[in-house]
Amino acid sequence: MVYSIDKIKIEFQYLRLSFVNDFLRDLEFNYHYTDYYESNKITNCKHNFKFGDGEGAVYLGIIPNWKKEERYDKNIVLEYNPNKVNAFKIPMLERLLNIPFILWRIMSFDISVDLRLPYESIVMLKRDKREYIAKIGHSSVETVYLGRFGENGHIKLYNKAKEQKLDTDWTRFEITIKKINHLYATIDDFKEFCKLPTLYRKDVQLSISYNNINDVQRLALESIIDDIDRLYTIKRYDTRKKFEKMLFECLGSLDLNVESCFNAFDSYVEYIKSMQHFENVDLIEMSAIPVAGTKSVI
Repeated sequence: MVYSIDKIKIEFQYLRLSFVNDFLRDLEFNYHYTDYYESNKITNCKHNFKFGDGEGAVYLGIIPNWKKEERYDKNIVLEYNPNKVNAFKIPMLERLLNIPFILWRIMSFDISVDLRLPYESIVMLKRDKREYIAKIGHSSVETVYLGRFGENGHIKLYNKAKEQKLDTDWTRFEITIKKINHLYATIDDFKEFCKLPTLYRKDVQLSISYNNINDVQRLALESIIDDIDRLYTIKRYDTRKKFEKMLFECLGSLDLNVESCFNAFDSYVEYIKSMQHFENVDLIEMSAIPVAGTKSVI
């Protein structure tokens, strides 16, 4: 398994209006961006730029419209995929490395896990019986969604090889994290907000435990393995838990773990630290920054 940060969205806060205006002015004379548009939507920024195309594109938003209060300080939003591009290698965006980490608010990030296994061989269980799960096809690539879209812990599982038109075994697992909104996260933060489901392999030889169950249980278990949704039609809690235990004992489980998710995030942070420098701290609106150590800072 390979863990990595697949996409991250960062908001740089409490920037001097003069710095933001200079940034916009310099962008006007920078012809490296591929698209620009203005927006008044509450979910967008007023000024929106895109650098590059496809999965390697970098999005830059300046002056978020969701910040309605009148302030002298303004924010900048950056979104990109660290697996595909280093946004800070773009000369204009390199300036953002001057901003201290305490002013970087992580709006969201995706952790991806690449499994060198056939997509059809993987069974994913809900984390809770009430959790929303759906299978949706996009351009002939089926994706299993777990949790509510836009909320912390939303999960996607899909055939990455088929998406990339490759003849190999490659399944991608992705989880979106929205509750860890700073770069000082600890393993305890991940244990609280990065809740992983259980994954099983159904293409492995069933363990010896399979031979110890009766015929009725065996037929029911095979039916559940064939379509995991049937597990959640079992109304009795103790019966459902019994079959979950059978799945654990008879199938090969995949060891997704929170520690590896944390390590992927920590590696990203260390990489950013290695590039960071402070040439001009005057870009920060110091009077607007909350008292250090309070939650509002991060």
